[in-house]
Amino acid sequence: AGMALIAVGVLLPLMWREAGETTEEATDAPGLVPTDTGHAVHPGPPLWRSLLAWQVAAFMGLQSTNYYVLITWLPSIEQDAGISDTTAGLHLVLFSIFGIGGSLGCSALLARLRNQQVLGACIALVLGVANLGIMLAPGATVVWACVAGIGGGSSIVFALSLFGMRARSHRTAASLSGMAQSLGYILAAVGPVAVGALHDATGSWTPPMAVLLVLSGCLVVAGLLAGRDRTVD
Repeated sequence: AGMALIAVGVLLPLMWREAGETTEEATDAPGLVPTDTGHAVHPGPPLWRSLLAWQVAAFMGLQSTNYYVLITWLPSIEQDAGISDTTAGLHLVLFSIFGIGGSLGCSALLARLRNQQVLGACIALVLGVANLGIMLAPGATVVWACVAGIGGGSSIVFALSLFGMRARSHRTAASLSGMAQSLGYILAAVGPVAVGALHDATGSWTPPMAVLLVLSGCLVVAGLLAGRDRTVD
């Protein structure tokens, strides 16, 4: 936390100076902003008032929460189900390996799709299947770890790609990235702590995994909304 405060102290003056320069540029061409193609366009509403931006942020936050909860607690869930710590660790390795495959597969599909709604929803469903399997059959987590890896690797690539696909200019893409990642990783940071606390309170992994399953359902909705062929600007 101390290092973060130091970073904020360094970055704030730079952000204020950049904001001043942006204001001067806007004065030269009031009401217009440049795009990557060099054409000036009218800016859209502020990102904080854009439903699409919030939908992108929701997908980013929910998929990140799912990933960090699993990477944090999956070995503990397996150990409580009677799986040795060594085997649980190997399953976490599989989780990461299959995540690489999922990220590469998602990248290939994104290049072929103009509308990403179905892909976003399918990725969320894959994570939901993994969460349901972990909740109902933790003894078979080697299977669910692989499925979750595919979903997790796909979801992060999908989320990061949305920043560029939902914006027409590099400036808007950068702003959308900042908004979505700030909100998303705040949610992701809270997730593992909240899941651990819920486990301590109930003495079981079923309630935490049920919550994660509900979040997977919310991720399906976020994928359908954020995957539409629209832009925030």
